[in-house]
Amino acid sequence: MNKKTKAAKISVFAALFLSVLKIIFGFVTGSGALIADALHNVSDLFARFSGWLGLKIAEREPTEKFPYGYYKTENIAALFVSLLIVYASVELLINGYFRIFAPPAKLFFPLAGLAVSLVSLIVSFLVARYQKKTGKKINSQNIIANSRESLLDALSSFIVFIAILANMFDVYYVEGVIIVVISLFIFRFSVINIRNSVFSLMDASPRRI
Repeated sequence: MNKKTKAAKISVFAALFLSVLKIIFGFVTGSGALIADALHNVSDLFARFSGWLGLKIAEREPTEKFPYGYYKTENIAALFVSLLIVYASVELLINGYFRIFAPPAKLFFPLAGLAVSLVSLIVSFLVARYQKKTGKKINSQNIIANSRESLLDALSSFIVFIAILANMFDVYYVEGVIIVVISLFIFRFSVINIRNSVFSLMDASPRRI
């Protein structure tokens, strides 16, 4: 349980750090993609905080009302996280579609935007690796689900990097196209996580999930 809590805290602080960084430089550079990615990180922050809260509740000792303990709260938290990811993926899809036909303005300080997106990519990837390793080691569905979202954050940062680079060369539609494609992958992963969380809450056989 301590390892679960530690992994959840790391993901929360990483999401908070990246959110603040992207919001600041999003406004400085005028990058709509960077600001949108920051909003995506904010949604991740709330999702990961709920996951951490679920783990804290799961640490409570069994009571007369809950003789088997509160371990199911982790599955509830995983379900909540996945539902938020569905919402974020739909928002990204809509945003990407409109960006195809509505080119953004020329960016200020594009190199700063490239640097921030690269830092975000590296941090998200390292957090994803740590979460995946920890989740498999202690068999935590919630942490594994968060590791997938962290990996998708890294992909999202890569999208922003490409979008800013394309903007520098006046190729504006690239950003929208890539966002649409990745948002569909995010939606697929989140639906799978929702299915697994529901089956776990219903105590389905692992071989049938």
